[in-house]
Amino acid sequence: MNSITITGHLGRDPEKFSYGGDKRGARFSLAVNRPRKREGEPDADWFDISCFGQDADFVMGYLQKGAHVAVVGPVELNTYAKKDGSGQGASMRVAASRVEGLGKLADGDGKQAAPKQQAAKPPAQAKPDIDWTMDESEDPFEDQ
Repeated sequence: MNSITITGHLGRDPEKFSYGGDKRGARFSLAVNRPRKREGEPDADWFDISCFGQDADFVMGYLQKGAHVAVVGPVELNTYAKKDGSGQGASMRVAASRVEGLGKLADGDGKQAAPKQQAAKPPAQAKPDIDWTMDESEDPFEDQ
């Protein structure tokens, strides 16, 4: 079984997207701090997260950069050619089956509000068939 549970902080505000005409989704980057820092290594691992349906509504309505969340779903490692031609890069992607806010969440005015319960998990048939193919010249972390 391929499933991961991670907690971390949003690295940027979530972005909404649509697929299949009227279906909705959200994507964001998640920084997961490492317990120990070794010299020359990053302090955190970065994951690209996509979520759908009610989870996407929750993310777009209550989360912003810096929010602390827990994410559950399958993980996929993707390799790509770097734009500068210096070799290959890699990204970890999670198609979230659950996103849960931890701590305080935004209330729409940028003020902190008490966390609200996430809506029920969407039915299994609502999950899209995701095409994770990526343009090999695309670097998903170039803005970080």
